Amino acid sequence: VVAVDILNECTSSTSVPSPENPTEGIHKLEWDMSPETAAAIQNARRRMERDAAAMDLDIMVCPGMGKAGMAKIGARADPFMQVAIQLAYWRLHQATDSVYESCSTAAFRHGRTECIRAATIESAAFVKAMDDASMTLADKAGLLRKALAR
Repeated sequence: VVAVDILNECTSSTSVPSPENPTEGIHKLEWDMSPETAAAIQNARRRMERDAAAMDLDIMVCPGMGKAGMAKIGARADPFMQVAIQLAYWRLHQATDSVYESCSTAAFRHGRTECIRAATIESAAFVKAMDDASMTLADKAGLLRKALAR
């Protein structure tokens, strides 16, 4: 919400940097803080860097699964990714869990932050079926379509 307010304030300013000098009017903010606060910030930075270094990330490129590929199977990217995340969680923990997406309407009058619940009975059925050897590919595809339709 604060970021949206700041963005609105900055973009409504009459002092807009020119394309020739994009940093015009920008200056470094100087902070007046206690040594304790500075130490807390440094500790937080070290923890964040440690956690980032411990992150295990793999990227898999799936040719044909862009916008056109999603349209071919009648899916939208966001629900597809939510179900994929739920499948990954299932395979890691052999459990389903509540999943939500935050949704901010703060840019609108009386807006606030909401959450869109993405975990459904249909998505749980799909993720469990993916590891069930007795389920056919057609059965799994049908369950995926049902999960994406919710």
